[in-house]
Amino acid sequence: MKIAIISDTHSLLRPEAEAQIKDCDYILHGGDIASRDVFDRISSFAKTYFVRGNADKG
Repeated sequence: MKIAIISDTHSLLRPEAEAQIKDCDYILHGGDIASRDVFDRISSFAKTYFVRGNADKG
């Protein structure tokens, strides 16, 4: 099982980070995703859990 932990993407998912997380079984995002587009991209790779950060809207 492969689990990725990532945070503070602030509307930018760098290609290097995407390459590391796209074949994981689970992804934990620790806040400040700040973009629906990045949210959708990350959650398309695997079962994903997000924590809301101060840069994230309700």
